[in-house]
Amino acid sequence: MPGGDNSGCNARPPVLRSRSLPPVVLAHLAVGVAVLAQPAGQPAPPAPPRVFLDTSYHPPSGQTITVRAGGDLQAALNAARLGEVITLEPGAVFQGNCALRNKTGSGWLIARSGAPDDRLPAPGARVTPAFTPVMPKLLSPNQNPALYTEPGAHHYRFIGIEFSTTPDVKTIYSIVAFGGTTRRTI
Repeated sequence: MPGGDNSGCNARPPVLRSRSLPPVVLAHLAVGVAVLAQPAGQPAPPAPPRVFLDTSYHPPSGQTITVRAGGDLQAALNAARLGEVITLEPGAVFQGNCALRNKTGSGWLIARSGAPDDRLPAPGARVTPAFTPVMPKLLSPNQNPALYTEPGAHHYRFIGIEFSTTPDVKTIYSIVAFGGTTRRTI
């Protein structure tokens, strides 16, 4: 074509030969093509996870702390260590704003309904109102979260527990808050 114009539909793309270009240049060209292929205005896809965190359930080998209706859930959360289980009486109501503290050790600290596993939904199954009688409830009495993590808290797992507010709470922004909070009412 006159003037070297190759913009027509029948134009052939240039052929890149590895003999004529060093591998580094080819890599830069390949990256440049990938970037150019991204449609304008589209966000880049998210990066894949950098860390794998195994969340599969393994029954812990530590002690079990039982909290009955009217008991002190915050005291149990404070006393328990990673690798232990806190069981809450099925159907019991616990009211407050509980803090999850930063703990040392290994394993998960599990807080769960005291109901047998066969009375709770299977892992991955949706909870329905039919499970209400076996689920203890943690209710926030105010606008603060019913449960929140202090900075650095990790490896807590909750099974078969309902989180909500007392009926008189009209506004709440987070029923469970991660990442620490300065507001505390216990």
